[in-house]
Amino acid sequence: MVDDDLSDTKNLMMLYFTCENEDSASHISTTLVREGLIATAHMTTGMRSIYERDGVLQLDNEIAVQMITKIGNAQAVTDRINEMYSYGDPRVIWQPILGGFKPYLQWVKGQITQG
Repeated sequence: MVDDDLSDTKNLMMLYFTCENEDSASHISTTLVREGLIATAHMTTGMRSIYERDGVLQLDNEIAVQMITKIGNAQAVTDRINEMYSYGDPRVIWQPILGGFKPYLQWVKGQITQG
């Protein structure tokens, strides 16, 4: 049941970033769930990032991480990621959540105890 009423999503945000390995991604994710700053984290292994840095083509194996939090927590989550990140500067992207399965979004809101 996807609901046209966006009141359950208007203050939710998805954060996306990459980690160098699964241990780092798991540590950051579990810490933020335990601290109540995020509801959930989803880790995708086997990702390959391709980009150019200083004129050199880079092909890095990374772990993609997506986290769901409240908009008001996005900066605090980004700051905590930065504190725990060991892979240069974290490339965190904020994405608003525009809709979804209403019972899941209500559960998400209930899981975030900070902010």
